[in-house]
Amino acid sequence: MTTERDLASLLPPALREGLVRVCTDVPEQSGVGYGFASDATSGPVDIMTAPQLWTTPKLERVAEGTVRRWQPRPTTIVVDSPTPPTALVGEPHIRDGRVLQLDAATERFVLLFRHPDEDVVLDVRPGGVLEEWRRPRNGDAPFVLPPLAERPRLALPAADLSTLDALELDEWLIERATALAAATGRGPALAVGLVLRLGRPSSAARPAELERMRSGQEPTTRVWARAWASGVNSEQLEVLRSQLRESASSLLQTLDRVSADPTGELDDLSALDLVTDRDDLESGRALLHLTGGAEHLTVVLEAVDRRALELGAALADALPTDALDPDWRDAVSWQEPRAWWAQVGPE
Repeated sequence: MTTERDLASLLPPALREGLVRVCTDVPEQSGVGYGFASDATSGPVDIMTAPQLWTTPKLERVAEGTVRRWQPRPTTIVVDSPTPPTALVGEPHIRDGRVLQLDAATERFVLLFRHPDEDVVLDVRPGGVLEEWRRPRNGDAPFVLPPLAERPRLALPAADLSTLDALELDEWLIERATALAAATGRGPALAVGLVLRLGRPSSAARPAELERMRSGQEPTTRVWARAWASGVNSEQLEVLRSQLRESASSLLQTLDRVSADPTGELDDLSALDLVTDRDDLESGRALLHLTGGAEHLTVVLEAVDRRALELGAALADALPTDALDPDWRDAVSWQEPRAWWAQVGPE
């Protein structure tokens, strides 16, 4: 456990006096939720009986539900508070200006929560051990720190689709990938993943492509995708992984809400958003499979797919008749037969 002297050495002088440890929460080391709690996943994961994606640590001074652990990897911790804590140590990922994600497998974080009559310090040590400390103010004014700076935004290299002209890819695919590539943030990565998933040469270009593969070379689309990925540094790739995982978790939460009240929650627009978001995440997963590190995203997407299939006819009925591109639907249904999101709605 952290000693008072050890923690005090990390804090500003105004916070060092009067610290008292309140409680300690240690992540479970054996089967949690999905049947594993290791820092890296391997092999198939059974999520059919998983009750929830998150667990709530037992803390006394931080409001219940503010801090959550991700079951497949208990060292991934999310802090969601109307008034976000200040990070004194470590650099959390920030989304929506208020939600912090801590990847505490090897990194330490110290967070300060300002309460009306006390300061609460949450020490997150490598391995995901949480220690909660308090410091009564005794009428003193709150200790004021500058706001937490956001991490650099995701900046990815452009995806040049013109180098694939010889394959004569389907027009709908080029149009959709071009639109994604022009988008900011993760757009270029989703464009590359889309081409990886569904890019197939035309009948005229197929003989040359088959000859390449017979000679032991990779498909042109995969070579192109690897070349693009080589221009993404490790820090940006990790930001991309985190963003995709967060988006998948958000999609799962949306489906949980919709499952509780399909009639009230599942209108035309939200149903179409569900389908579009799920397809984008599949493109993201295709890219992460190529670069490595898609296991955590896959775990969440399996839960997403199970929840969506439970909705069944309610989701299909909510989609407008002409909402989905028939060429896209044909391509996904043919190449990814388990992709429910291309098979819902009217034909």
